[in-house]
Amino acid sequence: MALGIISVAGLVTVLASACAVPLAIVGLILGFVALRRPGGRGKATAGIVMNGLVSLLSLLIFMYVGVSLLVTIFSIAASP
Repeated sequence: MALGIISVAGLVTVLASACAVPLAIVGLILGFVALRRPGGRGKATAGIVMNGLVSLLSLLIFMYVGVSLLVTIFSIAASP
């Protein structure tokens, strides 16, 4: 769950956004590992949900930035 909180904070800050994706992936893995252990199931579920949201939002942001860059490059290349 701690990695989920750090990942969410990293997603909203520009400086730490590059660290948000690896932290979210590690948090997802550790969340699924924690589900198999007795006790602490609520924290594991919360960590999985938070890290999953960060992963999804990061993917959407990267796609948006990538498409925006491609559109800009092609519009500059197409201008006379």
